[in-house]
Amino acid sequence: MAHENGGEGSQKGVVALLQEFVQCSRQFSAPQHRPILQWSYDQRMVNTTALEFRGIVAFLLDGVPHHVAGGWHPSKKLAQRDAAERSLNFFVGKWGEQLLLDEGRTVKPFESGPDAPPVQVLTDFCRSHTACGGSRPSWSHSFSGSEFTATATVSLLGVPHKFSGAAKVRKEDAYADAARRVLWYLQCPGYQNLFAPDPRSQAVTAKEIPSPPSNWACGDAEIEELRKAERKTVLMRVQNRLQQE
Repeated sequence: MAHENGGEGSQKGVVALLQEFVQCSRQFSAPQHRPILQWSYDQRMVNTTALEFRGIVAFLLDGVPHHVAGGWHPSKKLAQRDAAERSLNFFVGKWGEQLLLDEGRTVKPFESGPDAPPVQVLTDFCRSHTACGGSRPSWSHSFSGSEFTATATVSLLGVPHKFSGAAKVRKEDAYADAARRVLWYLQCPGYQNLFAPDPRSQAVTAKEIPSPPSNWACGDAEIEELRKAERKTVLMRVQNRLQQE
């Protein structure tokens, strides 16, 4: 019992630390009674009777909505703690170390023509940006109604980040919009002032930060596992209801 109580205390500690960090970076006042950290959970079946959970925490950082996914754990409490620890380790630990390393370092210029499209500029910038480790972004898109939405996946300090742009009628415009947003987020020269956090956006004014696309934190194999878990969960609920009747 002592071990369990200690675990709960440390969990509250790391979640509280993350909340303090996020509060210190707030640019806008959030709606009254809206939690600073907003939690959700994925779940999957590991065998016929056991579930695993993955915590996902959403928060505003410098006015920009962020969603961070943790690893899989046998309880929601452990999943929550893991997601909070990963958030702190990345935004405080890794980015803090990177800023110290960049102090006094000559910025390596990246070569991209003045008329280069934003997608090419992003590729060239990532090749030279130390946080990207020389890796190139990868791309995907979705189509809904009559519009495309592009998503760029960029490795930052060894952690994959997904950035979605605004919906556009033309696929090329959707890719260009997403690339510009990533370049602004990374403060690429020439793109630093292209966007600004909007204090009237849904992410700031709504009771909840808008959710990212479904299964955004999953690879193809994980998506199939989650679908199987959903089907098994529904089947178990039906069986339990039949047994009760």
